[in-house]
Amino acid sequence: MRKRSRCVHAVYVASATLVACASSGSDNPSADGGANDSGYVPVPGCVATKPFDEDPIDPEFLDENCDGSDGVLHKCIFVAADGDDANDGARLAPVKTITQGITKARDQGKSLCLAAETFSGTVAMIGGVSVYGGFNEKAPFAFHREKGAETILTNAGTVVAATAINTETHLEGVSLRARTPTQAGEGAYGVRLSGGTAPFVVRYNVIAVGDGQAGAAGTKGDDGSAGINGNDGSVGEAGCATPAGRPGALGVESTCAAGFSGDGGRGGNDDENGVSGTTLTGGGTGGAGGSKGSTTTLICTPKTDGGDGAPGQPPAQAGTTGSDAAKGTERGALDSVGRFVGLSGPKGGDGGPGANGGGGGGAGGRGPLRTTCNTSDCAPGGGSGGTGGCGGKPGTGGTAGGASIGIAVFAGKLTASANVITTGRGGTGGAAGAGGSGGAPGIGGAGRPKPTNAWTGASGKGGDGAPGGTGGAGAGGAGGPSACVVLTASVEAPEVETANTCTMGTGGTGGAGGVTANKGADGERGKVLKF
Repeated sequence: MRKRSRCVHAVYVASATLVACASSGSDNPSADGGANDSGYVPVPGCVATKPFDEDPIDPEFLDENCDGSDGVLHKCIFVAADGDDANDGARLAPVKTITQGITKARDQGKSLCLAAETFSGTVAMIGGVSVYGGFNEKAPFAFHREKGAETILTNAGTVVAATAINTETHLEGVSLRARTPTQAGEGAYGVRLSGGTAPFVVRYNVIAVGDGQAGAAGTKGDDGSAGINGNDGSVGEAGCATPAGRPGALGVESTCAAGFSGDGGRGGNDDENGVSGTTLTGGGTGGAGGSKGSTTTLICTPKTDGGDGAPGQPPAQAGTTGSDAAKGTERGALDSVGRFVGLSGPKGGDGGPGANGGGGGGAGGRGPLRTTCNTSDCAPGGGSGGTGGCGGKPGTGGTAGGASIGIAVFAGKLTASANVITTGRGGTGGAAGAGGSGGAPGIGGAGRPKPTNAWTGASGKGGDGAPGGTGGAGAGGAGGPSACVVLTASVEAPEVETANTCTMGTGGTGGAGGVTANKGADGERGKVLKF
């Protein structure tokens, strides 16, 4: 523990009048060399204007209780970078960390008095433990609070977080520097207050807040999968042993919509027209079956071959395009710990699946045979239709940009005055993702040609499916706000706008939408905003 000169001849006058001391503002010795109950004796020749237990810090650095410095020193737990957390926190034995200092101050019913140094990290304040800055640890009288002695609290994101303040608590005489956080969409805050029934007094501080971080971009929707190709038609045969038309190919099942593609039509028997392919509701029209051939009456050679089956048809339209997300209109809000939650862009709609193709027509038979003819031909069957492509998936919206806020209050009793607050720019909202492309259509199954040396027709190809619809585009995320003070609508703090000096940045630009119409809303700016 560092040793400094101590006042050894002093008497404190309770009426706060002139007192005498051999060495000003020093620790009062006790038998064991430590501080006594008061811890300090008045400065010689000092005329106190307040009782020894009272001396609120002030911009003029007045020592109103004559204990050697602005503030009530014997009610302080002192913190300095060259301290030791094993110390008791007295002026000549400071602790090293704010966290340990707050613990000791809570246990001893004291306040925290910080050296004119830089401390990094979020300060988690608790009710009843006030935090004061501006004490020059290196002054001849250690921890003398004086002009030019700057205590800096800095952190990326939030510098000071206060939760349940149910006993009056002060934050005074410090410089807060909230740096831009690294995580997408996170905000920068000098002070966040989230609850309590007692006053939380924030004054005489310089609060400088960096920009909010930009929101994350949305993702492009997945492309729809391709449709399933139809099955090829069955092969015909000349002089087949069993004189019957070959069956048409069976339709295939869609992977993204109910139903099957159209079946191919059966080939005609010798004395039969080919069967038409299946026509689908909302899908393609089946190809007509080929007509049967005709024969002469005297010979076994047909006069005409069987007709060709017609190809199946694709659907008239592709799958429906997914709806683009609507632009968000909400303003955002503070969450339960005082962080601003902006509006992320919604995603678009799914693209619709393409409809299925119709089946190809079966080939016409060779025509009726004379009873003396013993040659039959088996007509080929039609190919089945291909299924439609699947719809593209929607693009997701961009997330909201982070806020830049000096003091944010979700709940509690804020008293803020004589602060100089400067905020940065709200984070840009994330750009939206585009919708995925619709899947390519399935190709109809192949028709079969007329068999060699046969008098049938050829069968028809199955109809192709329709392509899937494109997915809808997402909307851009909202830009983050920039404000000196942001309050939940129910919080009353009527003087904050006039009692503090405020320089605002700009609200963040809303993220680009997947289409022009759904760009994210620009962030708000104002001295005091209510959400």
